[in-house]
Amino acid sequence: MANIALGKSIEERMLKNQSEATDGNTTSYGGRKGFAEFSWPGYLTIDLNEPFTIYCIRILLWDGLGRGNTVRDNRIYKYRILTSLDHKLWDVLLDTGDEGFNGWQVIKLPEGLKIRYIRIHGLFNSANPYFQVVQIEAYDSEPAELNAEIIFEKKISSQDVVINEMDDGLPLAIKLRSLINKIESLIISSNLLNPKPFKELIYQLRDQFKDVASIEKGMSSIRREIVSPVKDEINKLGKVGNLSFIVGIIGGILAILSILLTVWTMIRPLRIK
Repeated sequence: MANIALGKSIEERMLKNQSEATDGNTTSYGGRKGFAEFSWPGYLTIDLNEPFTIYCIRILLWDGLGRGNTVRDNRIYKYRILTSLDHKLWDVLLDTGDEGFNGWQVIKLPEGLKIRYIRIHGLFNSANPYFQVVQIEAYDSEPAELNAEIIFEKKISSQDVVINEMDDGLPLAIKLRSLINKIESLIISSNLLNPKPFKELIYQLRDQFKDVASIEKGMSSIRREIVSPVKDEINKLGKVGNLSFIVGIIGGILAILSILLTVWTMIRPLRIK
C-alpha cells in the first residue's frame, strides 16, 4: 500500500504553491499556505511518471480545519476528476455537477484502474475565484481508513467509466477566466483615481463567465452524447467491413475453385479420348 502521488510534480507551472498538493501534509494548512491554488475553471494535473493500477484517489479540499481548527468553513467546491494513460484521451471518473463539497473526497476503484495522469478540473468555489487543493493522494491498493470526516465518497466500477474527452475541457471558459484576471491585475496596478466602475465591470464579466462555462459544459456533454455513439457505430462498421473483406476473399477463392472444377470437368472427357 503506497500513496503513488506523494512527491509527484504538478504539470501546471502557474499554480500557487503547487508542490504542497502532493507533499503528504494534511493537517498544517491555514488561510494562506499549505495548499495549491489556481483560478477556476482550471486544472491541477499530476504525472505519476509511469502507469500504475490505482484503487483509491483521495482529495482534501480546503475546509478551514487545518492547524487544529474545529470550525468547518461553509464554502463549496464543484469539480471533476479525470484520468489518462496518454495525456490525450481522458476518462471522467467523477463530475460533481450542481453539488458542492469541501474537505475529504474519496473515490474508490474496487477493480483497479490503470492510469498515469490524474487531473482535478476545478469548476467553482463559492468563496472566491480560486480553487484550493490541500492534498491529492493515489493508492495502488486499498488504503487505511482516514482518521477524519469523509464529506464525499463514491465507488466507481470499470463500467461506470464510459465518458472520455480529448485533450482539454472547457478551453474557452479557461481563457476567459485568465483574461478577467489579467484585466483585474492591470486595474489594481494602475492606481486609478476611481476604480469602482472598473471593479463593477470585472464583477459583470465574472457573472457572464459562469454562463459561458455552463454553456461550454453543456456543449461538451452534447458532443459526448453524439460523438460516442457515432464512434461506436464506426467501430462496428469497421469490424463488419473487415468481416466483409474476409468473406469476399473466401468467396473469391471458392469462385476460382468452381471455375477450375468446371474447366477440369470439361477437359477430362477429352483426355479419356
